[in-house]
Amino acid sequence: MKNTKLKHFFKLYFLIPFAIIILVALAFLIWFLKPARHMRIAILDKTVPATAADSHSYLYDVTNDYRKHVGLNWLSNYLKVKNPDSSKYYDYEKDYYGPVLNDAREIVDSRSLTTMKTAPNLLYLADTYGVEVEGGERGLTSEEMNTVAMCYHQGSTVIGEQDIMTTATEEGVRTQLCEMFGIKPTGWVGRYIYDLQDMTDVPYWAPDMWRAKYGQEWKCSGPGILLVSRDGNILVLEEKKDFESKNLLTISVKKEYKPRNA
Repeated sequence: MKNTKLKHFFKLYFLIPFAIIILVALAFLIWFLKPARHMRIAILDKTVPATAADSHSYLYDVTNDYRKHVGLNWLSNYLKVKNPDSSKYYDYEKDYYGPVLNDAREIVDSRSLTTMKTAPNLLYLADTYGVEVEGGERGLTSEEMNTVAMCYHQGSTVIGEQDIMTTATEEGVRTQLCEMFGIKPTGWVGRYIYDLQDMTDVPYWAPDMWRAKYGQEWKCSGPGILLVSRDGNILVLEEKKDFESKNLLTISVKKEYKPRNA
């Protein structure tokens, strides 16, 4: 009886890992056999390379310099989306508009959004804050806004992150962006932070700004939301103290757009 139980145990001991390996291999095989699709994607990222303030968080990570758009490239490659011009997967180091780096991480050139010849299926405005170096271009220019508007009116899906609304972009262009996206900025920007005591995640300027505003040392802890206004105000909302995470954000879709998101 004991020998039978022992054999059964060893059978399961080897069978379960083997089944897991088969499932993982099957998942890779399904992805490999899935046909690729072609989609024209244009990315604008002016915050290349990473600034010194960010470098400590991503030390020795080559993707750091392209951190504002590398996630989209990872997703497009996972979905097997290829560039129709080259029939290759998108390369985060080459397939974007913005500063061009050499091996020494020096800006040697720039790909301008205004050189775009064909409206893409997707235009992703990742970051236009720019880099604070001599000759570095910052903000979305009026010429680039003309290109964005052209793409939008020709049917491109345009996605923009909050950094395109910073003071680096002139007021007139920000007004055009607001009209296109249908938003009304309050002048505040926010960011969720997993640990407010982790100085590799908290922006380097936040503790000094907090000290100047409230005359206190930075003692915020745990997960929370950092909020900063255009006129220099700073607030921190600590999870479980100032808000419940499950009620943090509610997104609603208008009735006329619901069928598109079904």
